[in-house]
Amino acid sequence: MKHRFHVLALIAALCATALPALAAKRAAPPVSSDPEVQAVLDRVVKRATAELDNDTQFNARYAWTRTKRTDTKDGKGKLDKRTDKTASHDPSTTPPPTQTATYTGLEPAAPADPKSTKVSKKDFLLSPEILGRYKFTLGGRELLDGRPTIILDFVPASRKLPDNEFKDRFINKAAGRVWVDEADGAIAKCNLHLTEEVTVVGGLIGVVRVAKYDFDRGRTADGLWFTRTMNWHVEGRQLLSKKIYDYHEEKKDLRKVW
Repeated sequence: MKHRFHVLALIAALCATALPALAAKRAAPPVSSDPEVQAVLDRVVKRATAELDNDTQFNARYAWTRTKRTDTKDGKGKLDKRTDKTASHDPSTTPPPTQTATYTGLEPAAPADPKSTKVSKKDFLLSPEILGRYKFTLGGRELLDGRPTIILDFVPASRKLPDNEFKDRFINKAAGRVWVDEADGAIAKCNLHLTEEVTVVGGLIGVVRVAKYDFDRGRTADGLWFTRTMNWHVEGRQLLSKKIYDYHEEKKDLRKVW
């Protein structure tokens, strides 16, 4: 049942352009009463179509090391288990790509099973339909790594949101803040949390009471974005026991090889 709590990590794709491209389903752009906010949202949606090419190019040009740590704790916060993983990526052994794939947004989406609790990252890809579920307000401006960003705060737009699939329980109860790079339209940083608890199978299998997620992205000298750090914290009940999960991921030792 542990994977049911790990689904909280996937909420990131509500705003994470570290994941590739728009969802296959096309929809009208999100609408905001604030023209400045609307302009930023339009740029975010436009930028999302370039993310698959961005990720392909980044992984083809750069070597890196990624570390992952997952802590499983009991209801009182006592550590039960810690898992550390390290992975290395080095494209120097393969020739650089001569052509990159481009996601058009026209690919047909597979029909969803509303009763299934199985999820994947593709279920949470950024799309105009997803953005349309939130109310965005301007939170100011801030320099990140010397680059100007525009801050947007968001909350669920309404309590009457689509609730046809398992993933909707998480999407509809998310709120937070994103930092949008003013020049590129890429999301450089995100803080996210659940506004209400989420039940799994009517609460019989589990309840997620607290969920917090954040990530920040870096930009290479040649204009490619990548996720530097990712963190999430989940508290809830799994069957009859209370569980706490903490996860930290970091990408480091970045080196350009092509």
